Amino acid sequence: MSQKQNLGYDFTKKMLNTMRNLNENVQSKKVLKEEESQEMFNLVLNDNVEVKIHSTDQEDLSLSDEEKNSLNQLIQNFKSQVSELASFEEGFNIYVDNVRLDGSIEEDLSISDEEKASLNQLIQNFKSQVSELANFEEGFNIYVDSVRLDGTIENDLSFVFIAGNERGLYLNANMLKIEAETAEIINKLEKFQHTFEDVVIEIMNNRKNN
Repeated sequence: MSQKQNLGYDFTKKMLNTMRNLNENVQSKKVLKEEESQEMFNLVLNDNVEVKIHSTDQEDLSLSDEEKNSLNQLIQNFKSQVSELASFEEGFNIYVDNVRLDGSIEEDLSISDEEKASLNQLIQNFKSQVSELANFEEGFNIYVDSVRLDGTIENDLSFVFIAGNERGLYLNANMLKIEAETAEIINKLEKFQHTFEDVVIEIMNNRKNN
């Protein structure tokens, strides 16, 4: 975690330095006059990242090769240090007194066929090891730092398995009478928590590494 924080700090520092250098370069040419209308110059960097320069001075409406390389490198650093899923549709907007970079990170909202097979097998294992009467209407919820599976057994006992943050087995029952069969199911649920974690933690780790 500390290494990630340091990378984030270093990247932010480099980004601010790059933008500060661009600001100083533009400001040194000419300060905008409020009564004058701005013109805009567009160019496209690598990965289709657009740059818009806003200025009233024609001399400002261009970028040197060195400045282009700096912006391209900034984008590459972001993707390697922060997220490969980053998209910069709005790109850079360069003004006399500031430089703005707008982007978004698309979350991984799909699962592989292998992950689907693992989750399907997990449900089959539950029905054979715990109860055939289980209902999983809520199903799986996969988050960045946890996976949750909600279900019920005969509409009397609701259960939640969580792996990752707030890990554990959670039960909810309204005046459920504890009999030998009920106690046995609860015991099976508790044992299945370990099976659940073994499967979904592997999925979580694979998604983080890909």
